[in-house]
Amino acid sequence: MLNATYVIEPLLICLILFSPLFYAGISILALSFVEGVSLLLLSFLLIDKLSKKEISFIKIPLLPLSVFIAFAIIQICPLPSWLLSGISPATARLYADFSLGNNIMRAISIYPEASINIILQFLSYLAVFWVILNYADTKPKLKRLILAVVVAGLGYSLFGIMRGLNRMTSQFSTFTNPNHFATYIQMIIPIVIGWSLTDVSKSMRVTIIFVATIQILALFLSLSRAGIICFSISFMIMFLLLRLKKPVKKEWFIVVILGLFLSLFLGIVGLRPITTELKTILDHKNFDRLYVLKDSLVIFKDFPLFGVGLGAFGEIFSKYKSFSSQLSYGFTHNESLQILTESGLVGFVSLAAFFFLYLKGVFKAWLKRRNRFALFVGLGMFIGLFAVSLHSLFDFSFHTPANAVLFFVILALLYRVVYSDGAHGPLLMTEYKFSLPAAVRLCLALGVCIGLLLCEILILRRYQAETAFNGVREYKITGKGTEAVIGGKKAIREINKAILLNPINSAYFNKKADLLSDIAVNTELSAELSGLREFAYGNKAELLGYAQADYERAVGLNPAKSDYHLRLGWIYGELGKKILTQQEFKRALMLDTQNNKIKEYIAKYDSPQTLPQ
Repeated sequence: MLNATYVIEPLLICLILFSPLFYAGISILALSFVEGVSLLLLSFLLIDKLSKKEISFIKIPLLPLSVFIAFAIIQICPLPSWLLSGISPATARLYADFSLGNNIMRAISIYPEASINIILQFLSYLAVFWVILNYADTKPKLKRLILAVVVAGLGYSLFGIMRGLNRMTSQFSTFTNPNHFATYIQMIIPIVIGWSLTDVSKSMRVTIIFVATIQILALFLSLSRAGIICFSISFMIMFLLLRLKKPVKKEWFIVVILGLFLSLFLGIVGLRPITTELKTILDHKNFDRLYVLKDSLVIFKDFPLFGVGLGAFGEIFSKYKSFSSQLSYGFTHNESLQILTESGLVGFVSLAAFFFLYLKGVFKAWLKRRNRFALFVGLGMFIGLFAVSLHSLFDFSFHTPANAVLFFVILALLYRVVYSDGAHGPLLMTEYKFSLPAAVRLCLALGVCIGLLLCEILILRRYQAETAFNGVREYKITGKGTEAVIGGKKAIREINKAILLNPINSAYFNKKADLLSDIAVNTELSAELSGLREFAYGNKAELLGYAQADYERAVGLNPAKSDYHLRLGWIYGELGKKILTQQEFKRALMLDTQNNKIKEYIAKYDSPQTLPQ
């Protein structure tokens, strides 16, 4: 059988190096790559384990983790209305007030499509964590993976510095948001500093410190206020722990060299942009985030036990927004509070319990270590995890796939580093060990292959659907005559493909209804409709009827979206259903009370011939 090292390790390194390459993984291509490779890695590991008579896995706190995963899956399962009313009254009221018809089965998540997206991401990160935890069982393997992390950090830092010196956009490096780059690099810098304290030559130590300096410079040039502050706090804590744990003379050497390198580089690029950005930390515009936090707590109060559904915060927040900003908020800018609002106490406590128990066990083991590699690199990883956790209180750090992947990579490497071989041998690890008959192992391996195939098909279908939709997301029918109708027909064909691949995404139905409505109300196109089979509905009213059905489908899938209710109200008005129009307009206002555009549109509404913008 092929040695797993030749398959698993290259894929892991590929994931570490390239997950931030395309907009830090937020594009559908990059996200699908992360999810697909992660599940492939897990399958290779399981098949490798099943090829052996004695099977072993590292023991971790499985109970709270299993509870969280099970709960996340339950969130997207349709439940009887009587049960939903009992366990989440606010969710049941939301459906009663804003959904169309009386559906007897609805999910805890107010938008299951968003929850499925987050669940797939979380499972892919967990797969990477599990693979590294059970694969990196030797120091050479560990060092190669750590080197990949450091090289990735250096590469993206250098690219960021080159772009940052001539900054024309809000992006930094390959990240669409400078704060997300800061989150990424502040996980790596402490590892590099810890590595410099291990048993390496003096020239190598200077080289490693130079690498750390480049990464720190990139962090500062990102102008991320939270990133700079959180890193500075973490840096001080790291050296304080060094003094308490095992005082070493090298730490002062490292501080001096870091200071010299950093002073030189900052002298070249200038401090003014950094100090100017830090001064804006008390800008009144930043206080909107405090209102977001306050309003998020109100959401938690209404959905205390089970939340609104993973990934669904952005769908419900406008209903609770109490301030006048016209911006849309998809995140709380506080990851802990976002998990609390989306998964309630059940999800939050189970996930927090997993991380607490896991890190508590690793930290207790770290305190026993005297080996320099385990001691200093392990400390660097602890500090990196602390830095990103601190930063996550001010940003949505883990909603960037590249950052989430790196977090779980370091989380797994930390365990293996702490338990790595040293002068006095490795610490004893707790493992699950068991034996299975060959026939059972063969059946399980076959099951793994089938499960992998099904999961990869799901990921591929979602990728294809989103790619098809992205091609026409901003498409608008312009011009007149047959050419305009043909363009609309092609766009609708792409959306139909997306709907076929992923029929629970409300945005697909909403966009299709928009295009049908555009054609229906454009009098210049009416003469061309009967000549095209796909639009040969007979008249404008019939075409609008099809659009109405798609708007209703969008509302049915995502009833908390105010824009969908506004558009549905508009089309009811076009069809002469005035009572339904007023009902949907009222719902749109209830779901976004601070939206001035909705208020202005409804106030001026008098059988308009164009869709609300």
